[in-house]
Formats: sequence, structure tokens, C-alpha cells
Amino acid sequence: MNPTLKYAEEKAKQADKLVAELEKEIEKANKEVEKHGKEVEKVKTKSEAAEPMTKEEVDAIDITIDKADTQITEEVQK
Repeated sequence: MNPTLKYAEEKAKQADKLVAELEKEIEKANKEVEKHGKEVEKVKTKSEAAEPMTKEEVDAIDITIDKADTQITEEVQK
């Protein structure tokens, strides 16, 4: 067989192998996207009836910090 044709045949086989690998990766990615989409839909369903918190509810949230006297805060206070 002509060396050029043999080289072309080898390159074609390599290309076919790479295409097959890419197709597997695409299938895997599509499955992950589908799974993610299902999870997103679950959250959308759960949050459809949700209402934003009122100002009173936000203001009622306790945001105090119990241990504020760490080395870092002491350095900032200096």
C-alpha cells in the first residue's frame, strides 16, 4: 500500500476514535444537564408559592455574633 494512503488511513482511524470519545462525553454531559434540569424544576415547584420576606421579618432576624473577640477583630479594632 502507498505510504501516503496508509498514513491517511491511520489518521482516519484516529479521528474516528476521537469522534467516538467526544460522542461519549456529549452523552454524559447531556445526562448531567437533564439531571440538573430535573433538580431545578423541583426547586421551582417548591418555590412557586413562596413570598418574599417582609421588612418586619427581615428586621426580626438575629444577626448578633457570639464570639467577636478573635485575634482578627482585635487587630481591626486597633
